[in-house]
Amino acid sequence: MLLAGGFSESVYLQDRIRREFPELPNISVPTNPIASVMKGAVKFGLSEKIVESRVLNWTYGTCVVRKWLPTDPLSYKLPNGYVKVFETFGEKGYGDSVKLNYKVIKNFKSFSLTQRKMNIDMYVTKSSDAKYIGDPEIKLLRKFQLELPELDSYEDIEDITISFTLKFGYTKMFAAAINKNTGHECKVTFKYEFD
Repeated sequence: MLLAGGFSESVYLQDRIRREFPELPNISVPTNPIASVMKGAVKFGLSEKIVESRVLNWTYGTCVVRKWLPTDPLSYKLPNGYVKVFETFGEKGYGDSVKLNYKVIKNFKSFSLTQRKMNIDMYVTKSSDAKYIGDPEIKLLRKFQLELPELDSYEDIEDITISFTLKFGYTKMFAAAINKNTGHECKVTFKYEFD
């Protein structure tokens, strides 16, 4: 394990790490750990390309409405027979990393002739098994919506496609939702760390 920063020189910290992680072969501390953090920040400032991927601290997703199934909790069933589920875009994890500028693209459809707006709200969770928007560990990160055109018949519903793209950048994520029929577009930027 490599420690950096001023606190990494602490013998107490190193001892605690050895006790918590006995399987680690050794702990490395640079000769000047404070400077190593500053040098890394300067290198990143001069060339962002030194960072190729990042590990997400949160799982990011949105709300998708689908038909309620008997395997879903009855408490989440909406009056119209649907349920709001958590659709994942990027998962947190220490073993998995996301390449920078990686894009997740998902297409969504309207579910009603009377639907005039589509919400594509962004949610986050620390949980690896969150399934429903009503779960207490899921938090709203940001709301945004697209307007939908008026429809004349149920055949028209299939023609309405909203393309959602989430791009993982260096320090931020960039989200864009485009109504493929009208060209109307909505863009939002999110910071990775927000709590």
